[in-house]
Amino acid sequence: MPDPVLMTATLTLDLHDYWHCATGRTERVGSGARVVRKHGLPLVPGRTVRGLLREAIRQAEGFGHVKPGATEWLFGRLGAAQPRREADLTDVRFHRTTPGAMVVDDATLHQAWRDWARTRRAVKDGVDPLDLMGETLHATRLDREGQVAPGSLRSMEIMPPMTLTAPLALDPPPGCLEPDWASPGDWRAVLATALPLLRGLGSHRNRGLGRVSATLSDSAGRRIGGLA
Repeated sequence: MPDPVLMTATLTLDLHDYWHCATGRTERVGSGARVVRKHGLPLVPGRTVRGLLREAIRQAEGFGHVKPGATEWLFGRLGAAQPRREADLTDVRFHRTTPGAMVVDDATLHQAWRDWARTRRAVKDGVDPLDLMGETLHATRLDREGQVAPGSLRSMEIMPPMTLTAPLALDPPPGCLEPDWASPGDWRAVLATALPLLRGLGSHRNRGLGRVSATLSDSAGRRIGGLA
């Protein structure tokens, strides 16, 4: 079997609309839910990217576009039972799950952006230019009379359209079950087949935010096609 380290690919996410992937906490008064950042730049966490890819592969497998077992091979198997006690949770987490072969990193802006954010950007009049990248979206709930319900104002930071990339690799851990039909090189084609099913990203993606197109390329930058 080839060295798993050599079996890599790059996922490109072209975001066509404003989008939001939250930190899960409010970090600044008035900003509401903040977009997750590193070195001041927005990103999509690897766990979020992984979840989106898993769902796309699961749908492709259900539609018959990829062979059975692809989802479990790449992303592992989750415990099926709903845990009711702490002992059940431990059993589901450690005994009824299997690891997947795919490793997914954060989706970030181009390296030139990251270099500039770390070393070259200048704070002027106490304002970091990266704080001006996004905008704030406000929403309220209306009562039956069409008036704003008290205490219902919510806000969240949204980012403009941009292109993010995430490194992917096939690095199967012990216990990862490879399907009989699969070979180490198949994972890229399987993933590329499912990518058209990935249409939205982040919060409120069913309400107009986060429209995205995803493509896959190899280490030389050549686009990878799906299964014939």
